[in-house]
Amino acid sequence: MNKRQFTILLIAVIISSFLGGMSIQLVNVASSVSAKESLNYPDEIKTKALHLISQDNKVRASFYLGLHDAPELVLYDREGTNRFNLGLAPAGNPGMSFNDNGFNKLIDINTAYNRASVSIWDSQKNIVWQAPHTK
Repeated sequence: MNKRQFTILLIAVIISSFLGGMSIQLVNVASSVSAKESLNYPDEIKTKALHLISQDNKVRASFYLGLHDAPELVLYDREGTNRFNLGLAPAGNPGMSFNDNGFNKLIDINTAYNRASVSIWDSQKNIVWQAPHTK
């Protein structure tokens, strides 16, 4: 397997894992809602931000418009550290990053300048793998 095939496989696995987890959550939520009485939901909800708060009143997830109205999804751990970002840059290109408990990047997927790149860091903040490979 060459580096390009590995990169495509890695990106596909990360994205499919994320989407698989979301779909399981949607199925679980849909089945619990359908078991209740018929509820009236609005056709549309407009807001500038949505924050999911834990029982101890900590923000665990945020979906909002960031810099230049670019949409962002951020997931936080129990201590409130940003551990996952998914969003669009102001130029419109998507990106995704996974962070450690010190908010240092572990995996970054970037599509700036219409060119995909993937970088993986170790715990000492050194890049251990990158595609396309740059020196």
